[in-house]
Amino acid sequence: FPFSHAESFRILIYDQELEAGANPDALTPDGDAAIHIAAKDGKLDIIRILADAGAKLDIANADGKTALEIVEKMPPREPPPLTGALAGIPQGAQPAEVAALLRELMQVGDGEQQASTNGDRAE
Repeated sequence: FPFSHAESFRILIYDQELEAGANPDALTPDGDAAIHIAAKDGKLDIIRILADAGAKLDIANADGKTALEIVEKMPPREPPPLTGALAGIPQGAQPAEVAALLRELMQVGDGEQQASTNGDRAE
C-alpha cells in the first residue's frame, strides 16, 4: 500500500472495531489509551473517530497525563524530508493542531453532557 492507502485502511479498521464494540478507553500494556496514541501521532481523523465512539478525551494514562497535557508539552514536528525514502510522506498534525482539536471536542462533549443533564437533547 502507498502511505495514503495504508493510512486510510488503518482509519477504516479503527472505525470498524469501534462499531463492533471495542472499548475506546482500553489501556495498552504501556498504560496509554488510543486517544493518547492518536494524539502523540497527530492523527486528527482517528481522534475524531474515537470521540464519536464515546472515548473519554480526558482519560489519564499510566503516568497520570491526559492526551491534551501530553501534546501541550510536545515540541513541533520536524518537516518531512525533501529527499529520500520518506520525502513527501505526510506526517501527523502539529501538536498545537492536536491540542486545539482536543479542546474543541471536549467543549462539544461538555455541552452535550450539560444538555442531557438538563433534560435537553444535544444536537
